[in-house]
Amino acid sequence: GMWRFTMSIAGPDGQPIVIDDGYTQWHVDGTEIMNSGSHAPNTSNFCRGVWAQTGRGTYKLNHFPLAWDSSGTAPQGPVHLVANVKLTDHDHFSGPFTLDVYLWDGSEIVNASGPPIAHLAGTFSATRVTTSTDVPGAP
Repeated sequence: GMWRFTMSIAGPDGQPIVIDDGYTQWHVDGTEIMNSGSHAPNTSNFCRGVWAQTGRGTYKLNHFPLAWDSSGTAPQGPVHLVANVKLTDHDHFSGPFTLDVYLWDGSEIVNASGPPIAHLAGTFSATRVTTSTDVPGAP
């Protein structure tokens, strides 16, 4: 289905800081596509992943965004997102995620060089989008 998602990390005061939000579709064949709201189209705002059911109402997402500089012309390195989510009801899921950022090795856009240069951990949550879903914030 289609979901409105939010990824957040704990801020210095413990309050959540949203680091990304947008829309994601999880397809029946185990593939997934995400439209990241925090990235401009020229910096690669669409990315793909795969998912599998890991238990009753629980799922693992293995996702690979490609990062580009702010001009959208130079690769910044591969990113690896892993989320383990649980349906809280038919229309909501939530769970932990990790996001690792790697240096680009300079040969192919998807090749990483060395260990992650940044690591984030937080909460990935989503609400199902239906034919009656309104635009967020609309009256």
